[in-house]
Amino acid sequence: NLFVAVATGQNVANLPPILQFAEKGDQVLWLESDLASRQGWANGAIAVLKGRGIESIRAPIEGNINDPRAVKRALAQWLERHGGNYRTLNIVLNGGQKLTPFGLALAARPWRELGKPVRFLYGDDRPARVQVREQHVGGPMRTVAYDAERMLRLEEIVRAAGREIESVSEPLPWRDPPPPDPYGRDAAFTALVHASAKRRGAEEEARAHWPGFNAWSRESKQAFNQRMTPILEDLAGKPLPREAKFAAYPRIVRLIREFAPRLPSPGIARADKAKLIAQGWWTDRGRPNIGPRFERAVANRIRRFLAERPALAKVIRELRLNAKVPGAEWDVVLVLVNGILLHLECKTWRVSKKDMDARIHVMRSASSRLAQTCLVAPMFPEFADKPWFCDMHDNFQRMLGFGVPVLAYTMEGARPAQTYRIPGRQGEFRWPDPFEEALERLLAPYVCDAKA
Repeated sequence: NLFVAVATGQNVANLPPILQFAEKGDQVLWLESDLASRQGWANGAIAVLKGRGIESIRAPIEGNINDPRAVKRALAQWLERHGGNYRTLNIVLNGGQKLTPFGLALAARPWRELGKPVRFLYGDDRPARVQVREQHVGGPMRTVAYDAERMLRLEEIVRAAGREIESVSEPLPWRDPPPPDPYGRDAAFTALVHASAKRRGAEEEARAHWPGFNAWSRESKQAFNQRMTPILEDLAGKPLPREAKFAAYPRIVRLIREFAPRLPSPGIARADKAKLIAQGWWTDRGRPNIGPRFERAVANRIRRFLAERPALAKVIRELRLNAKVPGAEWDVVLVLVNGILLHLECKTWRVSKKDMDARIHVMRSASSRLAQTCLVAPMFPEFADKPWFCDMHDNFQRMLGFGVPVLAYTMEGARPAQTYRIPGRQGEFRWPDPFEEALERLLAPYVCDAKA
């Protein structure tokens, strides 16, 4: 069998229709313009197909790929010389520009008139399927759902775009998902994670309590200054190593507490710290590990989501974690069966729109222009009265203005209310949609009812 595709700067779109029907030993003819040949647009796709046991051949297009006459001439001449070696002609219509398919269809006419089988293939992005027309590009259409096992893996998508994955997790299975994470299910544990993240170091805590100094009595101020002066002289009077400077901060905090004993105690209880370490939210050394652990929580929740929704799971080829490409790192990646990547950027703290725009650019240049980046951030209005919630709320509201989908990582279960209030602030705020609802809304347009 022979497959014909036009080389473009977006070759990922050409590959799913080919992989759906091609077998080892089949060949792909790449029609290349002079620009495509010089810039090696087809090189990545050819490497991917070679890894699948499918050989590629190149043929030049003399002229513009948007000129049907130039495209027809290139394919017709090649088929006249070599077409007799093939049983079926499969023409992929995804590559090229608007008028390119007309040239391909015209070149296939003599083949069809000889009674040889011709198939015209076009891969849709939404829903994820391939359109098949037998013998004539304007003939009756049938749709075929992609067979996920035959489709592109993440490494192949990036390779087809001319790049390479530096590192990435193994595919995460969803048919046997992990047990539920207490984060996002257990209210007390969820609150503990975010309360612990807001605990300040000794230096920050000392600075935070300096405004209260003015409320102290005159005698207390004088006594405090007498005790503080030697510490400040140690810090400023000689070049101390970094470790020695940080060692002085607990001395400052202890001194402040001696004069203001009602200040809150830093750190968290030993039992709470043990819980956080056991669940991976803190490292064994007792340092917060919230960013990486949140990414894992998002991935595991998606695994359970897909296990419970087999119809949606059919459009997923892979679920990957922490993919690194030159110039970027992708937190959670859903690889769709049609070669489109959905990147879930997981953020527990601030991110700028400029940074997100740069990430989107890298994402699309390393895969395809149809790749989509979404933000996922924790959002728990159940804790609107907690000191740490204001930062969470403000961060989420800021992300909503970035022009990309934002998924709230909510507490599992029903939405308790339509709106919520924050003590000390005016107005009501809309309760975010549950995480599973938002994820289903994101994936539903790709679902195909046709059979593979």
